[in-house]
Amino acid sequence: GDPTNSRSCIFVNGSDSSLTPGFIGDENGKAISVKFKVKSENMTENGGPWNWNLFSKGCNRVVCNTISNPNTHSCCRLLKYCDDNSDCPFKDIECTGDECNEHTVFLNINMLNVDMGLVFNFTRNDDGRPQGCKGLDDPDWNNNLKALSGEVECGTNDNPSYMPPPPGLDFIRTYFLEYEFYANNPKNWVVTFRKGFDIMLENKVDPAYLVKASSCWFNDTCN
Repeated sequence: GDPTNSRSCIFVNGSDSSLTPGFIGDENGKAISVKFKVKSENMTENGGPWNWNLFSKGCNRVVCNTISNPNTHSCCRLLKYCDDNSDCPFKDIECTGDECNEHTVFLNINMLNVDMGLVFNFTRNDDGRPQGCKGLDDPDWNNNLKALSGEVECGTNDNPSYMPPPPGLDFIRTYFLEYEFYANNPKNWVVTFRKGFDIMLENKVDPAYLVKASSCWFNDTCN
């Protein structure tokens, strides 16, 4: 499948919406298509830092008008809610015509280069600006004349992670496979993250100099 599509970005099988009761999908209630675009934050002279922002396609009003009883997970229900409520926070998801083929709805999710480097195979210039993939080759964006890149289409990072394979199995573990495993097994991620976080905190720390902190504030509350 397409590594930049939504099936690689969610923890469950996108074809079975019963696994995600709060999930809102496309007009038919199926998993939405998503793409990353890289944003220049312009906080430095070279235009950086750069965030990978996640966008989805909008909800097609014309298609929704042909569906009399939308699926529980259909985005058409959000359009109906907006029709009935003037203060609707979802108005930006509506699309018509050709714009429905583009990923224009920001999902308020962003990642850093270091995160995305585990997943996608891209390069960087000397300033750190991501390059080397379709969507990152726009001269205007590379010259910092645009804040957002095009829709990024990169291959997966198939470089070896040099982690040993599980007992009894013989294959090369790659950075993308490491990501995919944890994406599909979030509980394993929590366990591994805690171990790694402890190692990071304890790095070059002599336990003999540690002093146990007070716990008297554990029961404090905020008014």
